[in-house]
Amino acid sequence: KPCVKWERVVQLRSSISQYVSLHRKLEKYIRRLVVASRPYNPDIKNYIHSPSELVEDFVQLGASPRADMCWGPTARVRALITGGRDRVYPEDIQALAKNVFGHRINLKTSSRKRGITVENVIDDIVQKVAVP
Repeated sequence: KPCVKWERVVQLRSSISQYVSLHRKLEKYIRRLVVASRPYNPDIKNYIHSPSELVEDFVQLGASPRADMCWGPTARVRALITGGRDRVYPEDIQALAKNVFGHRINLKTSSRKRGITVENVIDDIVQKVAVP
């Protein structure tokens, strides 16, 4: 027997989107974090250098736009559940970085030789991308 009916889940999702705000600057911050997870690669038309040297040196494939799409709603839920707040703070976004990026960043084989992990790369991205 489910603990919550499907209709209630839909209602809660709608309420969170409506009542927990995500400032435009934080939406752009999320986009910048996602873009920073991708190394410069003209072969796939990514002409932007990441502020993270670890990304440039050790990431083969960074996060896709899908990461951007899920991060905002998840940050809203986190703000409400863990902070009881009606708005998202940068800390909510940063706290979710490993969950959002963990399975979306693929490292080059050379990263293993150097002891570089996905967690190292994520921490570096969060540190290097300016908080609004």
